[in-house]
Parts: sequence; C-alpha cells; structure tokens
Amino acid sequence: MTDDRQQNPRSELPPVISVAPLGELRVYPIYGHELDELAQGSPVSLCLNFGLALLASGLSFLTNLLATEIPSSRTFTVFVVLTVVFLLAGTGSLAIWWKLYRSTRNLAQRIRERMPPPRGIPEV
Repeated sequence: MTDDRQQNPRSELPPVISVAPLGELRVYPIYGHELDELAQGSPVSLCLNFGLALLASGLSFLTNLLATEIPSSRTFTVFVVLTVVFLLAGTGSLAIWWKLYRSTRNLAQRIRERMPPPRGIPEV
C-alpha cells in the first residue's frame, strides 16, 4: 500500500470542485404532453423551409411570365398553373408554420407563467 502512495500521491486527494454562484436557479417542471408538444418543433421548421422554397419558385415563375413572351399557349398555361400552385402552396406552408410556431411560443410562455414571483431578499 505504501508503494501505491509513493507512486501516485494524488490518488487519495479529493477532487477540487469549484462552483460559481448563479444567484437564482429556476426550475420549470412540465407535464409529459407539454414535453411532447415541444418535441414536435422540427416539423414546424420543415413547413417554413418548404414555404420559402415554394414562394421563391412561384416568384421565379411569375418573373418569367412578366419578363418574357411565351409564344406557345400550352407552355404559357403550364407557367401560369405552376406559378399559382407554387404561390398558394408556399403561402399555405408559411401559414401552417406561423400557427404552429405561435403555439410553441405560447406553450413556453404558459410554462414560464407558472413560476411564482420572486421572493424579496430579507435584510440582515
């Protein structure tokens, strides 16, 4: 046993732990269904990505319609249909994102509102 102490004298010393004071630590307990609702945040960002991509494509087709003359009526009809579909689908995706994004933010606000107001610090 003395050989171990001589070879590694630091083995018996307790680890040094330094803790910086936080001032106040707030813990917000949440229910399981609230955690599930918060975990579903990723499809919301997918709606945002699709909405922005569809709107950009729709605006691109609209720019082409306004800037160039298309001699074929079939090609012109395809461009008009694609423009309308992309703009409507993009607007719909952004509306879905906006509604779900708001509900997630409202859920976080409801969880924060459960915290009672901070207690006063007694004077010594």
